[in-house]
Amino acid sequence: MNDQYGQEIPADLVVLPFGFDPESEVLSGHPREPEDVDIISKANWYEVEGQEGLLLASYEAIEGLSELNPLDCGLTLAGAQLNRVADPLKRYSLEDGFYHA
Repeated sequence: MNDQYGQEIPADLVVLPFGFDPESEVLSGHPREPEDVDIISKANWYEVEGQEGLLLASYEAIEGLSELNPLDCGLTLAGAQLNRVADPLKRYSLEDGFYHA
């Protein structure tokens, strides 16, 4: 599978940690250290076209900081177009988790 630039997408995609919601049944932990935010920020992020809202990254690239499977969040990757998020658009806040501008 390739992104919109024709670059190969890793096969080990996981959902990035997202905003704190105590009622959510699908919630991965927030990074606890600034170093963890740096690790995730340096990885390539992907978004499924037509299923915007959750971001994906390689499990290996983020050093296992998230183990949340895309299927557990209702994301269908088979046959989907994944778009890489440009580095200048990457954002993080405790309330919103990881997102892009």
